[in-house]
Amino acid sequence: MSLRRVTDCTVWVLVSVVAACQGATDPSNDPNIQVFAEDSAISVGRSISVSLVRMSGANSGPVAGTVSWSSSTPAVATISPTGVVEALTEGATTISASSAGIQRTLVLQVVTTRALALGRGGTCLVRSDGRVYCWGGAGVLGPGGADSLPHRILGVPLSTISVGFGSACGLSLDSEVYCMGDGGTDFPGGGTWREALTHVVLPAKVQAISQGSGGISCAIAVTSQAYCWGIRTGSTNPSLVQGGVRFAQIGVGFGGAAGIAEDGRLYWWDETLVADTLMSDRRFTHISGEAFFCGITTNAETLCWNQRVDVRTLAGAPALVSVAHRPYNTLVLQGCGIALGGVGYCWGRNLQGEMGTGTVSAGEDNPPAAVNTSLRFTSIHPGGGFTCALATNKRPYCWGSNQNGELGDGTRVDRLTPTAVRVP
Repeated sequence: MSLRRVTDCTVWVLVSVVAACQGATDPSNDPNIQVFAEDSAISVGRSISVSLVRMSGANSGPVAGTVSWSSSTPAVATISPTGVVEALTEGATTISASSAGIQRTLVLQVVTTRALALGRGGTCLVRSDGRVYCWGGAGVLGPGGADSLPHRILGVPLSTISVGFGSACGLSLDSEVYCMGDGGTDFPGGGTWREALTHVVLPAKVQAISQGSGGISCAIAVTSQAYCWGIRTGSTNPSLVQGGVRFAQIGVGFGGAAGIAEDGRLYWWDETLVADTLMSDRRFTHISGEAFFCGITTNAETLCWNQRVDVRTLAGAPALVSVAHRPYNTLVLQGCGIALGGVGYCWGRNLQGEMGTGTVSAGEDNPPAAVNTSLRFTSIHPGGGFTCALATNKRPYCWGSNQNGELGDGTRVDRLTPTAVRVP
């Protein structure tokens, strides 16, 4: 085999590869030319710009000339003549570019929000592709972390998430627990801040997890046993809740935790992790915890109580299927719930529009009122002066105070009605 000089390429090459070298000058075969997007997955309701780009070399940058764009599945995402993609519904589409004989494609995934959680440390969500994003609070994101837009948390894909005071924990797709935030007090971490998701080892796979603002995190294993950890329990390593109870649901609050057993009985425990019965004459279908614990009985009563005392019946609301209380140590009964059909209701304080009624109102004992929107919700989460909820369209919305970017819309403007979070 001989060598010869190939003038088109100005290098010495083997004769057998001359054709490939000469072909590299043909833009239609140039592997450096690609359809470029900031991400190959975006959320419903978002738009991104794509371009036909030479990624490297002396002439790197946008390809000169007119580019024709198309989307293989316009019901999932459309694309304008200028290359702006609008994400419409969950799914995949192929974006195609054509310019002067150059044909390139990019597969784009359109995703939704799978889970939403709120705590004193901020607000977090899990997209349908398992990515985690948080915003609005320095507790989870660390010093200076009060982002007004969702900030990606690196780590394994999650299926669900819960937020406490200084950390957030979630379940991976294989039912393991992962946490981020304060690794010195809220989970095993050697006293260091963890900006990425860190594995927390439990004796068994996990089916549910809950965090509170008082330094306790708990999980229900696939064995239906409950385990808790955190600074209030005296250990960042998970320990078994004593009492031999098999749990179906769990809710963690400021001073302890409550769980619904498989037979509907309600149990409560503090940092000693010994489960005691509570309101033994009732059976429950739903529980949530914070400064007040709130539960829904099999008789469709909504009851809230401060630790194990001061039981109050929520009056003036329709039958609720879920309920939540704001994550702050307060004696004010302030929360939100979802009625049959997905209508959201809130009550209590409304000084900053956190009830979502479209107005502000004085006092701390405003009766339950429907959120002023046609949206229907699958989960709702009241915070300190604001509220966030996940709608049936699988998009998150927030309203109320936005002083620290709590609403996740990229502004510091308060909103009196639900406003879409700008999920990447």
